[in-house]
Amino acid sequence: MKKLACFLLTASALMGQTSPLEELITLARQGPSAPGLQDRIARTLSAKGGNAVWGQDYFFAADSAAPVTVSLDNQPAVAMAQIPGSTLWMLLVKMRTGVTHSYQYYAAGKPLGARGDAIGYNPDAYAKPGVPRGKVSEKLTIVSKIYDGMKSDYWVYASPGVDPAVPSALMVWQDGQGLIGDYSRIRLFTVTENLVAQKLLPPIVYVMIAPGQSPEGRAPIASMQRPF
Repeated sequence: MKKLACFLLTASALMGQTSPLEELITLARQGPSAPGLQDRIARTLSAKGGNAVWGQDYFFAADSAAPVTVSLDNQPAVAMAQIPGSTLWMLLVKMRTGVTHSYQYYAAGKPLGARGDAIGYNPDAYAKPGVPRGKVSEKLTIVSKIYDGMKSDYWVYASPGVDPAVPSALMVWQDGQGLIGDYSRIRLFTVTENLVAQKLLPPIVYVMIAPGQSPEGRAPIASMQRPF
């Protein structure tokens, strides 16, 4: 546990900082003509659009030269509004939280891209005032002693209440590269901090490891994978 103290850095998101997702949806509430909306979508989602959720507000954006509609939860498609001066189309609606909603874009009578999911997060997936924040390390790398030269990136997160001098609960996450950040898809850090504050979860350490890569950039054969 002594090494843990060397890994930990102050979490990048500070208390009271506004989420980029919240900022995007706040701007979208002004409508498709809101100044800077196209740029905000590109910086928060992508230049081709995407979806964002904040509370009961669900934001959808798609790129097409033709008008776009969107079907939510397999219901009849509804029209999206074009963002002036762009080929982006948007829709901001309120929907139920605590469930996952499906969506499918259409343009010129045909599906536009693949069906997607928009997650309606529960309150514990959002940072709350007064709840202490955990700490996450910078990206670290481990070199395999079994597969010559294979390396894996990993991160170490410690929730509030973790003391490097005292044993803590430990959980290892495979494919952990997608869990880094306060607003990753499953909101791992934020949910953990809220549950620790409610004493529904003990102080815990997460190790989030990415798949290993050989010096040539190849992953090892799945059937031969072993612990480091």
